[in-house]
Amino acid sequence: MAAFTIPHHLAGLTAFVDGVGILGTVKQVTLPKVEQMRETIVQGGFERSLSTGVFKAMECELVLSEFNMLAYNAWNDLVPIVIKGSIKSKGLRYPVVAVVKGERDVDDGTLEGNKEIERKIKVYVDFYSLTVNNVPQVLIDLENLIANIGGKDYLADLRTHLL
Repeated sequence: MAAFTIPHHLAGLTAFVDGVGILGTVKQVTLPKVEQMRETIVQGGFERSLSTGVFKAMECELVLSEFNMLAYNAWNDLVPIVIKGSIKSKGLRYPVVAVVKGERDVDDGTLEGNKEIERKIKVYVDFYSLTVNNVPQVLIDLENLIANIGGKDYLADLRTHLL
């Protein structure tokens, strides 16, 4: 019989502009969605969804609760944004680190008196890595045709065919 699992809680998130400085406290982050394009076929009276082997474009959105000027000073899409957090489970804490790189948009939103400031940064991802408790989970690198997910590089054979 399987034991019940204890929910994990995120103790906090901070974003950094790699090599430049702290971007701010992250109120919320939507990490890139890693998914492949699919094609539906009908075979033997059944409809079936098959992967095309092509990964969909990825986006990441951060909502900051401060107005740090680095959002514009580090506009360069070659500079990675590093998001660091701490997960708590069963009385233990362990790190989670996401790195995203790509073109970005900044939305300063609506400023209202006596309201918390929110600044949204959207990254159109060319590079994404996710490490949980110092174990690599995902490494997507469009420029170098790498899609390492859960320890398996799904584009290794494609690189040998194309490069």
